[in-house]
Amino acid sequence: MGYSELSKGYSDGFLTILDNSNNPKQIFNFVDMFPISLSGIRYDSSQQEATTAVAQATFEYSYYTINKPPLNY
Repeated sequence: MGYSELSKGYSDGFLTILDNSNNPKQIFNFVDMFPISLSGIRYDSSQQEATTAVAQATFEYSYYTINKPPLNY
């Protein structure tokens, strides 16, 4: 049985740049990406309403490509 990329600690990742109508304009494909740091995540149990958890992550990767989305996207 083979190992998946995630079990090796890396995977490919995508970053999609959108235009002002939220349509994909460019797609960055990061190959063999893996995390090298993650900031803390704040949590406040006294909040009555739902809040979004925010954190900063830093990644390294082997290389990246820049692609245009398909025309029918």
